[in-house]
Parts: sequence; C-alpha cells; structure tokens
Amino acid sequence: MDSGKGKRGLKSITLEGSPFEMGLLHGETFRDEIREIKETLRNYLSKVKRFLPGSLLLWIMERFSRGYRRFIPVEYMEEMRGVASGAGVEKDLIVLINVFDDLASRLACSAFAVLNRGADGAPLILARNLDYPVFTHLMCRLNTVFTYRPSKGHHFMSIAWPGYIGAVTGMNSRGICFASLAAPTTDKSLRGEPTGLLYRKALQHSSSLDRFVETITSAERTIGNNVIAASCEANGGEPGAVVIELSSKRHCVRGPENGILTVTNHYNTQAMKNISKGFKKPPAIDIPDKYFTIEYSRLREELLKRGCSRGGVDPLRAIEILRTEEVANPGTVQSVVFIPGRLEALVAERESTPVSPGTFKKFSLSPHK
Repeated sequence: MDSGKGKRGLKSITLEGSPFEMGLLHGETFRDEIREIKETLRNYLSKVKRFLPGSLLLWIMERFSRGYRRFIPVEYMEEMRGVASGAGVEKDLIVLINVFDDLASRLACSAFAVLNRGADGAPLILARNLDYPVFTHLMCRLNTVFTYRPSKGHHFMSIAWPGYIGAVTGMNSRGICFASLAAPTTDKSLRGEPTGLLYRKALQHSSSLDRFVETITSAERTIGNNVIAASCEANGGEPGAVVIELSSKRHCVRGPENGILTVTNHYNTQAMKNISKGFKKPPAIDIPDKYFTIEYSRLREELLKRGCSRGGVDPLRAIEILRTEEVANPGTVQSVVFIPGRLEALVAERESTPVSPGTFKKFSLSPHK
C-alpha cells in the first residue's frame, strides 16, 4: 500500500476491502489533512459572512447537507462513516465535503479527448484541467491519487482530496475514464444523488461507456454539469468518447468531430443552451472577474480545439495543451492526462496554481477486476 502520510506534494494511497474498511484507512492516513480542510472551510465562511462566526456557518452547512443522505447509496455512507472514524471528526463534516459542489456548484474546468485511430500505444487520450476558485493552494498541495479495490465493482482510480470519496476525475480497470465540469443552469434540485458520488458509482460499476452514460443520465441529479467520458479497453477495443451535458432533469449527449471532443463550462447543444445560466464569482476571493464569464469558457474551448487540431495528440502534446496560457489559469488546481489503452494516468504535481506547469507523475491500474 502506498500511503500519503507525512508526504509533501502529490500523494497516493490504495484502498481495498469493505466500504467501512476503505474509509477507515482513508481517514487514519489523512487525519491531519482532513482537519486542515475543516479549518480552511471554517475560515473561508468567516470571510463570506463577517457578522457570523465561521464555526456557526459550518455547523449550519453540515446540518443542511443531511438532506442529501437519503440519496446516497448505503455503501458510500458506510465509507464516509469510516473516514470520519479514522480522522476523528464528525460524519456530518465528511458528508458536507462530499456534497459541497452540489450546494455551491463551483467546479470549473477544461477537458478534451482525442481519438488517434491507428496509433500504437495511445489510440485515445483524455486530458483535463480542473479549475476551482476557492481553497486553491490547499487543493494543489493535497492532490491525492486514490486507487480503489472495492469488494464490489471494478478497481478504479480517482484523483481527488482527503475526505472526498466521490470522483470528479477518474478511470476504471475496464479503460473507462472521465472528467466533470461545471455548467451553470436554471434547472437545479436538492433532490438527487450528490454529483461526485453519482459519478463514482458509474465509474465503479460500469463495464462499458454506454453503461457509464446510462447510469448518470437515468439518475436523479442535482446541478448542471458537463461530463466528458471515454473508453478504450487495454490491449484492444474500439476507442470512443462522449460529452454528457447535464442538468437536474435534462441531458444531451454529443460526440467527437473529426476525432476531437472538447468541453469547458457552457452547454453546446441547443436543447441545453435554453436552460443555461450566467456565471457567478464566489465571494471573498482574489481571482479576477474575467475568469467567471461565458466568454472565457468559450475562449478556453477554442484554444483546446486549436491545440488538438495540430496533428496527432500524444501524452506529451496533451500536457502542452493543458499548459496553454488561458487554458491554465489562477484556479487550475488539478491537471491529468489519461491513456486508457494502457490504464495509465499522468498527474501534475505542483503546490501552487496553475499546477499544469508542474511535473507529471505516472500512475497505473491493474487490468483485472
């Protein structure tokens, strides 16, 4: 087992066994980091509402997050109970960490997939930058590669943070990989599976790209998201990629054009454009306003298209695209390249934003299970 305990920079850990056992090891290993996340969240809330203590606001948010519990699979509640027990914190905090984006909807990003048909070794590349407007330095420093070997479902990799058991960037042992991106919409709901936990369920239990899409689109959902997903089974298999444009009640699926698929934080299909909503900058942050506009989202997608259209895209070229000025920005806290045909991921390590200029480290999954 790799352990992130006491390690600076990019961390990694392998979790296996029952849901509670995986959660317990997770919490014990990252006890200090989870408590640091709690303190950082409390301090931020103090800035947002200057006349109320952050500890009170945190308590209110924790209680409010309880409403999502009835939509969370039992095994994931058990895993969160294990995390809380191992870290010595209240379970409400761990639930809040896992539903925070459903409450605040802050997850931005840029991502692309390229189908290099006929290419040896990398017939498919999926790459993403994850942009987040708050807690940026903490998220850079606490980036963690979680390798799961659950008792039920496929082995999978999730690039996330201590305390978070969901998935926003991941790949499973069947060669399915994905990344999620915010998409502001008027169609939201408090009645649905928390976003990251739904995507984890799809990743953990899907053996095909079609099944991954079906799991997400058939579920009760909460917020707007764009999900880019791709698959290419190790040692063969026809590569494929889709973007699922999602709201609480609606969805549209689109595919590549000339082997290239790009996505940022706005909808491209006409049916979803009709329910799109303006971008909003979170309070009490220093990132310039220009990064919270649909114009900036469109600019990033155009830059991705230009970068991908210059011939075949190998992993090194994918990293160059993620490092492109304006694609990488002051909120880029995570940068990952998946090569699903080899069950490999290249993950950036850097303790300040943007992380994409940092060193990319290779992680691999076992092809079985």
